[in-house]
Amino acid sequence: VRGTTDPATAPNVNGVYAVGNLIGTGAVAYIGTGTSFVDNSLSSNTSYFYRVYAVDKAFNYSTAATATGATGTTPVIITEAKAYQKNNGIQVDWSTALEINMDKFFVEKSIDGTNFSTVSTLPSRGNGNGLTHYSWFDVAAVNGNNFYRIKAVEKDGTVKFSSLLRVFLGKGKTDMVIAPNPVKDRLVNIQLSMMDKWNYSLQIVSNNGQLISNKIIQHDGGNGSYNMQLPSSIKRGIYTLIIQSPTIKLIKQLIVE
Repeated sequence: VRGTTDPATAPNVNGVYAVGNLIGTGAVAYIGTGTSFVDNSLSSNTSYFYRVYAVDKAFNYSTAATATGATGTTPVIITEAKAYQKNNGIQVDWSTALEINMDKFFVEKSIDGTNFSTVSTLPSRGNGNGLTHYSWFDVAAVNGNNFYRIKAVEKDGTVKFSSLLRVFLGKGKTDMVIAPNPVKDRLVNIQLSMMDKWNYSLQIVSNNGQLISNKIIQHDGGNGSYNMQLPSSIKRGIYTLIIQSPTIKLIKQLIVE
């Protein structure tokens, strides 16, 4: 049970609750058999109080274990970043879900994936609520690899980077590359090469055949690079990643650390 003040009210004996149900000043945040819980549905710069109860099959509740925690200020959340071939250049798009005290964004480019230079600067347009979309078009894309990253700068000078985006221009075969693989921190980049324009189905399947994630990638044709956040519920292990359309199906192994 979670609250912004101590949710001291105990559950009712024989009471049956669902996630989101109110108990005193708190709300049920988790029900299950796990011995740990990651709370992702929080506001920035807020203190939280937790009470944890064990319950038997007759819905008798134990005394509470207590915990507290606080979140910091999250200046920017980049929810999506992608780069893809468009005509003779490369389009770079990204979106933010939260901008607090943000100043500007830099688009940085590299041809070797190591040495980057700034190719565009865009002022922050977000107000802290809702999605804000940004885009930049590279008219000087080169044959071969083109690497991009978004540099977010706060008003106090603090810097954060997006993950790396790669688009290869030139001849090649239809392919999909996963990077990094193994995946850390649940953020993976999907690189598509020489694929037709289509809304591709992208699925992640566990070894026992359970569907873990099902997304759509809107690919404009040619080559493209797309960042994807894996579900918070995904566990360490080996998975199968499948991308397909009516005419193509690519299968790769995905390792989650």
